[in-house]
Amino acid sequence: FRGRYSGREKNIREWLVPSDFPLLLADNLRAKELTVTPCKELFFPERECKSASEVEQIELAMRVTEKAMLAAKNILLESEVSVDGSLVYCGELLTSEMLRTQIDMTLLKLRASAVGTIAAGGVQSAQPHNSGSGVIKAHTPVVIDIFPRLQSSGYFGDMTRTYVKHEAPAIVKKAFNAVVAARDEAKNFIRSGAVPSEIFAVADRVLKKHGFETGRTADGRNYGFFHSLGHGVGLEIHEAPRLGPGNFVPLKGGEIITVEPGVYYPDWGGVRMEDIVLTEEKSCRTITCMDDDFELD
Repeated sequence: FRGRYSGREKNIREWLVPSDFPLLLADNLRAKELTVTPCKELFFPERECKSASEVEQIELAMRVTEKAMLAAKNILLESEVSVDGSLVYCGELLTSEMLRTQIDMTLLKLRASAVGTIAAGGVQSAQPHNSGSGVIKAHTPVVIDIFPRLQSSGYFGDMTRTYVKHEAPAIVKKAFNAVVAARDEAKNFIRSGAVPSEIFAVADRVLKKHGFETGRTADGRNYGFFHSLGHGVGLEIHEAPRLGPGNFVPLKGGEIITVEPGVYYPDWGGVRMEDIVLTEEKSCRTITCMDDDFELD
């Protein structure tokens, strides 16, 4: 659609476009008396299930992601704690911005493009899409979400870990154990033919069993487990299928999906732990090869 090209040069009068196609472009095409119809189904359904070569590329992207996560983990490990609880790294106060920069630089050295890296500490971690800002403190959760794109092939990796410098408060430790249990239990139900809404419900039940309810505060802030359990990963960071309560279409086998339960509370922060898995006939195979370390001394 660049320049003045609208399809007339090839006598194209009708366009089928994705459901999220830009409205202005659609209006411009219709103004040229062309038909623009949004696709109600998946625009590229063949991308939902990955080929062997695609699995290989995503595995490569995950190895890169893990190296960047390890770099972040090592920075937290090597940081000292000041009198007021602030982390100090190489003589400077460690901020979310500094940590994110180190992650992104590691990715660039590995020929991957950093896309929206998250390093949110303290109560900022209660907002799943908050990228994080300011000084990172000891004894508070730091949610690190890394989802780079390989420059060579365009495929994404995706992983989240939650760390606490030194000992975590009891509620944060309880939340971490609940989230890991929910993630691992949900994996047990992922296979060809499994229904995403039912897999989501498994994780939700585990979190509720551990005492983490979902709702909204009097001032309108969400708390608990208020996002989907996961999503497909491939040439886009969010692809079909969604592991959410509204998806009743069974998995086909061959999907690569994230499994990322989380709990978030405005008064203390959040915990999210994310792996990606390959859906197989009778089970799923975890592609992520990163430990679940939590409290870093």
